[in-house]
Amino acid sequence: MLSRPRTILAIAVGLILLAPGCGQPTTVREASGVARQGDYLLIVDDEQNGVYFRHRLEPEERGPLIRIEPRQLEPVALPLSNLATDLESIDVLADGRVAVISERLRSLFGPDGVIAEYDAPYAEFGKRGLEGVAVLALPRQVSRVAALWEGGYPEFDFVPRQLRERVGRIALRPLLLVHDLAPGLREIAIRAGKDVELETPLPTGEEPSAQRFRAPDLVWHRAPDGNWGFIVILSSLNSMGERAYLHHWLQRFSAGGKRIGEPLDIDKFAPAELKGANWEGLAWFEDGNSLILVHESTPQDASAVTAIVLPLPEDWKFSRADLPLVTESEADYFLESPRQPRADGTVPAGTKVTLMRNEGSYYFVRTEAALEAYVLASNLAPFRAP
Repeated sequence: MLSRPRTILAIAVGLILLAPGCGQPTTVREASGVARQGDYLLIVDDEQNGVYFRHRLEPEERGPLIRIEPRQLEPVALPLSNLATDLESIDVLADGRVAVISERLRSLFGPDGVIAEYDAPYAEFGKRGLEGVAVLALPRQVSRVAALWEGGYPEFDFVPRQLRERVGRIALRPLLLVHDLAPGLREIAIRAGKDVELETPLPTGEEPSAQRFRAPDLVWHRAPDGNWGFIVILSSLNSMGERAYLHHWLQRFSAGGKRIGEPLDIDKFAPAELKGANWEGLAWFEDGNSLILVHESTPQDASAVTAIVLPLPEDWKFSRADLPLVTESEADYFLESPRQPRADGTVPAGTKVTLMRNEGSYYFVRTEAALEAYVLASNLAPFRAP
């Protein structure tokens, strides 16, 4: 558990910033993370502390471009998280709490303060630190959280002087730490030692002048073979010579950090004014079908934020409709809607089902016993005969 003085200090700062006259910002200039929650995009700006923004999606806003206009933004204060600085990513936990990750404080914050604090090895080093967070909803409102330490070349001038010539020009691979959170759990400490290294591509050339990748954000992704892994933004740069950011890719990885297939070049899908943008935030726009990306700055206009919606390539998709499915564990089912306050019952582990349709993170299925109901999608896996 975290110390009580820190919680008291956070409450005091929150009350001060929520007092009359302490208005909230109403615009996003450096979009560092994005998530979708129903009809809203949730966005964090790493220049604005203790607050995230809601952008209501109009019916016509389906992409490929979505302009993030100030008049459409609603700031949402995190009253007990005003110490949360340098916010880099955002997602929604399975219990409904919005969670933001602070690179500076290496912590996951929510409306009630600190949710999880990550161990010292995930601290910022040379302006490289925790940049991404992605949540997979499990049964019983348990959240499987993936926290991403970005890696890449450290910023040389921000490396401790005694270490600059030793490690200041060495590219570091991204680290991925996965842990589970029970509903409502907060103020927990996540220890180091269970992370995996992402096997990022290695562009040709020798360090430190060659391009090497950092990883700003990620989403959980179910591959065509039915196994869970990740899609990760990869952005490359060099450490010496004239600074150049040459590659902006989406790359698939297994849960163990292994690279899967060829990357997707974001610049091939972006309009001319967004080519070369510093893509920092990634989320599902339509689960399993399309992604949304936001950027911090662009070569042409650092003050404008435009999201892009990118359809997933067909060979990246997992199609439950084409596979017989089975529940991996005992699964709650809902007869009328997945938004019911409580489940109508449970489906035993190993039950074979047929997919009827999807509704966000839930799927409407029919069992062999003719039960038709909503089941959490993460409970389903391809059926493999023994």
